[in-house]
Amino acid sequence: MLNLYHEIRVRGLKVFLISSRREHLRDATIDKHVKVGYLGWIDLILRFVVPISYNLYILMPYVLILLYLVESWCAEDCYDAVANYKVEKRRKLIEQGYCLWGIMGDQWCSFVGHPSANRTFKLPNPMYYDA
Repeated sequence: MLNLYHEIRVRGLKVFLISSRREHLRDATIDKHVKVGYLGWIDLILRFVVPISYNLYILMPYVLILLYLVESWCAEDCYDAVANYKVEKRRKLIEQGYCLWGIMGDQWCSFVGHPSANRTFKLPNPMYYDA
């Protein structure tokens, strides 16, 4: 897939990385992509999480617990949330004047919804399968 990625870039297509990872993982995400050879992309779009201040923690600790529970148990609900997040980010790219030629990803939620692309490239991910 790395060869396909570089072929796409050589042909002049601009590459945006849309991830469901949180913003606080930006540096690690960039390091991982650079280390394996994914260079030259235009932007890395990550999910933003509003930071909770210490004072808010003192006043409303149940918010933290609720957020933790949502993060820890989500299965189908998180799938929908991530799919909707990725659809919205694709929509914003189109509003900025970009055309979606292809989507490459290892999770099915990367491909659902509209706007879609002309081509999709589903990558295997052994983390999601039983051996």
